[in-house]
Amino acid sequence: MSVNQTVKEIPIVPLEFAGQWIAWNEDHSKIIASAKHLPEAHQKALKTGEKHFWMSKVPSSKDFFGGAAIHS
Repeated sequence: MSVNQTVKEIPIVPLEFAGQWIAWNEDHSKIIASAKHLPEAHQKALKTGEKHFWMSKVPSSKDFFGGAAIHS
């Protein structure tokens, strides 16, 4: 990445999509489809007419992300 490039903010996914597969439009600015299972979400995204889209799995509201780092 060059110094002149900017990094876009990662959009916040509404809680209503927790645990689902979602399809983002090409520039990740809008969720165009969602479903509990990937094949269904993919089919819904195809039906929107978007030529290029991204599929993502949204963690459930019960998932926990954590981590640790040790520097010596």
